[in-house]
Amino acid sequence: MESTPTVGTPAGPLSELGSMLAEARMRCGWRGREAARLLGISRSQLVGLEAGLRSPDPTLAERLAEGLALTPHESSLLLAATTANGAAAEAAATAARPRA
Repeated sequence: MESTPTVGTPAGPLSELGSMLAEARMRCGWRGREAARLLGISRSQLVGLEAGLRSPDPTLAERLAEGLALTPHESSLLLAATTANGAAAEAAATAARPRA
């Protein structure tokens, strides 16, 4: 049986990535505030990442992968997501530039 996201819950790759990060944090035995402190990010940033509302940049993704002891598969998913989001952002910025 498939679960359906509730109203106000993001769905899609960032949501899945956020769930993966939350699971990894719990595997480490960390509460949110402790994880944020140990990872060198704010609590609100961690909440946004885990909720699928924010995506990390490549530098933060590497820090998360190492700090949360992500598996190689989880690390590759995280890094692929940052690359995809970065490419999408760059494409949007390029499209928005005025043509000479």
